[in-house]
Amino acid sequence: MKTQSIQTKDNYKAEEIFSQLQASKVNGFPFFAYSGIKPSIFSTTALYLKLPKNPSKFKGILVTVTEMDTYNVNFYTDDDPLKAEDRHTDIYAEQLVELIVREMGIN
Repeated sequence: MKTQSIQTKDNYKAEEIFSQLQASKVNGFPFFAYSGIKPSIFSTTALYLKLPKNPSKFKGILVTVTEMDTYNVNFYTDDDPLKAEDRHTDIYAEQLVELIVREMGIN
């Protein structure tokens, strides 16, 4: 079975977020395998991450690239990605996975 990349020329910023998360490891495991997160493109500059059941009760995360090449990360307990429960701004790439795993309560 062929896997499909989410990359298109219009979504290069969202692809950048995906690539950084995909290359990350948590406790020696690939980030997506460890967390069970399912990524999807939300916009040209954002990636929406649908979460499996987790201790924090968050259902989704919206990760957006800023003009300063940092990330804004919004966590949602509702399925509506416009109603953030927990917001983090100016997160650097090397902090992204640690923040997500910590906020989900799985590490």
